[in-house]
Amino acid sequence: FRQQQDDREILTDDDRILAEISRQIYSNSTSGLRVMFNKLCSTPRHLSWDDFKRSVRRFGLRYPEEPLLRIWRRFDLNGDGRLSYSQFVRMLAERKSPSKN
Repeated sequence: FRQQQDDREILTDDDRILAEISRQIYSNSTSGLRVMFNKLCSTPRHLSWDDFKRSVRRFGLRYPEEPLLRIWRRFDLNGDGRLSYSQFVRMLAERKSPSKN
């Protein structure tokens, strides 16, 4: 997903989208990430694909489904269609900030 060019990291569109999603989640999680995670989940302890898409829209972000699905698959490591809290935290921790040129 990230490419190297002339020893500089190039951020892909997916990285930019993930960075914006992460910023929105962090800025709206005043009670902590665990509380935010539980608010986003429609079932206890797992964030579904539908929960994820709904959450992105809830934060006012409008992205096509294709890059969201690529991001989702990047973190749904076991392919069960759900993110555990640890997978959710890993997703947020991997975010990259777009460089300002």
